[in-house]
Amino acid sequence: WGVDMLAAGTRKYLLGIPGMAFLYVRKELADALKPRASAWFGRESGFDADYAKGARRFQTGTPAFISVYAAASALSLLNHIGVSHIRDHVKTLCADACQYAAEKGLQLAAAPAGEQPGMVAIRDGRASETAALLKKKKVICAPRDTVIRLAPHFYNTKDEVRHAIDEIALRM
Repeated sequence: WGVDMLAAGTRKYLLGIPGMAFLYVRKELADALKPRASAWFGRESGFDADYAKGARRFQTGTPAFISVYAAASALSLLNHIGVSHIRDHVKTLCADACQYAAEKGLQLAAAPAGEQPGMVAIRDGRASETAALLKKKKVICAPRDTVIRLAPHFYNTKDEVRHAIDEIALRM
């Protein structure tokens, strides 16, 4: 892909918890870079001055082990289900949700032309207030300024997403 460096966390769609992230550094580039911060895991031998070889030199210390175990379990589950299966399910849910929200008269925040994002964004001038009320009804969404964001995953059903939209529509 021609990527020099890539960092990603395991929260949200990867089902992780805070405290876990991945860093990829192209092998040919890693040894040429000097980290701004590095700790004993990033050193060749404990606390000596020599950086470890490769991307390991960017490790900052002892990992948050509970986050490591949570990420490992989550990634195992996602791989078991299959990323392409999850992608297809989420795209189907979101396409249905966008159509259903429009039928309910809700205004969608536009996605780039030709793209179906993995979430549904519904305009709401009282997004934070709406989200707080929905939470009391066990509907979890993310208020973003003047938008309510629904981000379904493989464990959600069409009926659940439609229920969330029904609840939002009641507030409009």
